[in-house]
Amino acid sequence: MMRDPQNGLPVLEKRASESRVYNFSGAKVLGSGVTLSGTPVITQAKRGNVAGSANVTVSGATVSGQTAQCRIAAGTDGEDYHMIATGTDSNGNTVVLEGMLYVRDLEPQ
Repeated sequence: MMRDPQNGLPVLEKRASESRVYNFSGAKVLGSGVTLSGTPVITQAKRGNVAGSANVTVSGATVSGQTAQCRIAAGTDGEDYHMIATGTDSNGNTVVLEGMLYVRDLEPQ
């Protein structure tokens, strides 16, 4: 899995025209037998690579076991997005899971 060189977070790459499922793994944060519950809140922060870049569209946030997921669409080619899922675990604790989304329309040469 590719990791962001600035913060070490896992990276999902997609094209601006694609709609992809983004998985946030809680395996390193949650203890054995602890699961996520409820519906996570998904937020985003743009790195600022592209002036005036658009936000990504987030929908369908759910949890299953130790994973939160959502569908991500749109975004601006060349922008990096810090994706954050905030939810509750089966012990009632607030949990924050993070990752990066790179929007790239062209394959690297």
